[in-house]
Amino acid sequence: MEPGEYRSHIYFRAVPKARALGENELVRDTASVTARLVPVFGITIPVIIRIGEPTTKVTMTDMSVEMVKDTLPKLKMTFNRAGNFSVYGDMIVTYVSKDGKETKVASVKGVAVYTPNLSRRFQCNLDRIPGVDYKSGKLHIVFTTPVDTKLQKLAEADYILK
Repeated sequence: MEPGEYRSHIYFRAVPKARALGENELVRDTASVTARLVPVFGITIPVIIRIGEPTTKVTMTDMSVEMVKDTLPKLKMTFNRAGNFSVYGDMIVTYVSKDGKETKVASVKGVAVYTPNLSRRFQCNLDRIPGVDYKSGKLHIVFTTPVDTKLQKLAEADYILK
């Protein structure tokens, strides 16, 4: 195979018990209309195969904090991906006050930028915690590989609050 990333999926589905065509159900009332719903459940598992050495780099840009209805702080940003593979990981946002006190204000698992996309606009709600002023200090954002793998920092950025 050529070097690169190959993506597909495996799909499993429960198949309802089939009835022969023309097989009649027991008719109880010929003056009414009935309907029968049969749910079909399934699951899709993504499969990603990577061939070759990774050259993927990630940056975070276009950061801003918006107050929704003057009460709910929301972080908006863009993940930028360059290289040959998709990127997938977890993000932690820490508020750092002017005196250096750190408070974790958000944690998001499973953020991805898949090939061929080069960027992804992203937003998450920030926790309302007493003593955290989203108009001063800074946000320290760290994007890492998922915690169930060998922990590796993929990107890191600071956003100065105004």
